[in-house]
Amino acid sequence: MFRLPAFVLTLLVTAPVSAEPTLPDEDARPGKSRAEAIEIYLDDCNATLQATAWIEEEEQQVDECKALDVYQNCNPDILGCTGKFDECQAGCMSPCGTCQGTCATRCDGCKSSCKAGDKACLRKCAEGRADCRGGCLDALKTCQGPTCEQVSRLCVAEGLPKVRACDRDACERFASCVHDSDDYEKALPGCTKRFGKKLNDFCLDLCQSYGGMALDMIPEAEAMEATAPIDGKALAAACTNEASCPSDYRAVASYLGGFCAGALDDSSLGDLGNDVKAGKISRKTLSLVFNAYGAMHGYQFKKETWMNGFFYGSGAWLPPSCKAKMKSVASAKAMPFRMTKLRDSVKRMWDAAK
Repeated sequence: MFRLPAFVLTLLVTAPVSAEPTLPDEDARPGKSRAEAIEIYLDDCNATLQATAWIEEEEQQVDECKALDVYQNCNPDILGCTGKFDECQAGCMSPCGTCQGTCATRCDGCKSSCKAGDKACLRKCAEGRADCRGGCLDALKTCQGPTCEQVSRLCVAEGLPKVRACDRDACERFASCVHDSDDYEKALPGCTKRFGKKLNDFCLDLCQSYGGMALDMIPEAEAMEATAPIDGKALAAACTNEASCPSDYRAVASYLGGFCAGALDDSSLGDLGNDVKAGKISRKTLSLVFNAYGAMHGYQFKKETWMNGFFYGSGAWLPPSCKAKMKSVASAKAMPFRMTKLRDSVKRMWDAAK
């Protein structure tokens, strides 16, 4: 299972003097400009600058580290990923405040070293405080943007296999049985007995709440899964002796994930080929990518037996898009043609490699 990352913002104490800090909102309604911040910090290094945020349908002035627009979202959070995204964004605020505190302490120390009446020295300290503040806000934006988006994508990648496993027909029948009844509570046990045999506990809860609509999310979620960032270092660290994981697995993990998701386009294949030519990925490790094709229909590897452990082991080291695909296809004949073409493209690359 993936874990939410720790939200640690790097304390950026220097920045280009002309750079204006940006707030986390997409519409970027800034608070104080750098010039305005300098004048405030001349008087007080510990001043808390404010910015406008839209909270509960009302514009409010808040600490700029907390200037995150909050809107009511009535869409069902089927996998709980919206909630995780919101938690992630909220978790970015406290480190921003810590960062600002560190900036203020350094500013106070700078001012204390200035000679009495040295206005130029005091202004230099205030300018440093303003630039440090800019680093805090830029780090906040990165945390609440790309970092939290990654959390959301990983959440989808984890939950999607469980949704795929739900039988659509049984799901819709169960949901109709429950919701068409005059007495929901009384109908639930009988509906579960009649239509719940093909549904595990997760699917029962999902279908009871959302019916077939829950399964309609799969195409969109698969698109998110295909672009989910893959932490090759973490996956490589998860490899154990059971898997006989290649030493350069870290370098190929993202390509393997892209293959399983069917998302390796010409550009990605070109990058893979360049990494192989540059010696970043060995021929043996490259073979994992096209052999994932066989693992999808449960092929037992007789020559490269270590691949049985790799593909059919605990799965802790497999990219999320691969976990759901192992042994998921009835036979080689049932494999989608696009996957066969993708396999052949990587196989040709392997044939040409030294």
